[in-house]
Amino acid sequence: MQEFREETDPGLRRYLTFERDKGVCQLCSRDVGALEKWVGLSLKAPRERPYGFERRKMRFLRRRGLIGAQGQLYDCDHIVPRVEGGTDKRDNLRTLCVPCHKRVTRELAGRRSKRARTRADDIEARIQARQRFPSIAERDLP
Repeated sequence: MQEFREETDPGLRRYLTFERDKGVCQLCSRDVGALEKWVGLSLKAPRERPYGFERRKMRFLRRRGLIGAQGQLYDCDHIVPRVEGGTDKRDNLRTLCVPCHKRVTRELAGRRSKRARTRADDIEARIQARQRFPSIAERDLP
């Protein structure tokens, strides 16, 4: 039952990955668990809107780029991205702080756009070759 729940519940997978990594970013070794304790947020409790001093701490961290869009202090990242054939199993997941996750995502987007540009250039070269040599293009057509 636990395995099925882990496969179908991304929140549980995220929490178990965080626990396995002991709340430490796997790239820069920032202790995200200590940051969560400092702010006063609990991973097990449902996210509530922070008030008072917690709110000021959150604002402090947000200004330094340490908090994500949904108010989280860490992200669960795929080591081998899903678009490159990775899985959702825990051995392919790691805990990253928000700045490291943004950097990894930016690098992945760069790799994917470079691959797309190469593919587009290849298609454009084929079209130009067909325009220059119509007799070859006619033989290639089914």
